[in-house]
Amino acid sequence: MSYLQDQAMAAAGYKKSGKDQEAALDKALKSADYLASRGADGIAALKDLCKQKKVGGTTLPKGWQQKIPLQGACMNSHMNTSLKYLVEEIKVDLDAPEPLSGDPPIHTAVAWGRPEVVAYLLAKGANANALDAEGLTPLQAAKRRQALLESGDAKYVNRCEEQGMDIKSLREGGKALVALLQGVADENGYENLSPKAKLPSYSNLFGMA
Repeated sequence: MSYLQDQAMAAAGYKKSGKDQEAALDKALKSADYLASRGADGIAALKDLCKQKKVGGTTLPKGWQQKIPLQGACMNSHMNTSLKYLVEEIKVDLDAPEPLSGDPPIHTAVAWGRPEVVAYLLAKGANANALDAEGLTPLQAAKRRQALLESGDAKYVNRCEEQGMDIKSLREGGKALVALLQGVADENGYENLSPKAKLPSYSNLFGMA
């Protein structure tokens, strides 16, 4: 076998190895996100998974755990279990876009009407000025969501009801969500916001003061 043939074979093997690792990482991240969405029911398995260095015999990249999406934990408000573990122990990037939506975790919390999760993420250093896939800040996204709820937008309301959500509760929770984010904006001024935003004084309502 010539030198060039040998190099070509090596390159092909490296490419296959890279694809295998990419597939293994994708599987690990999806599994971790699912377990995180289960909260207390999935925390033990999530911790075990985070100790793994291989999936199906394929070595995972170093520090892969820090790429775990926070989507499942945020949308289900698992603040005392999986979200706390991923943020405080694994040190997941608080502003990394979610794979499916392209939105930062704080926007996932806004979309699901979780003011307590928004307050928690901000207290841990999430960027209050982070933009979602549509270019909206968390406050702008929260106001748009609330406007849809208040106006009874048929498409949005039907989608929420299909997921078993109570519209009246969503409207009330949405008011708290907008108030929290507006308070952050008023306390800090969006032009001068640092990633570690100062929370408004009434954030103790969410246990984050």
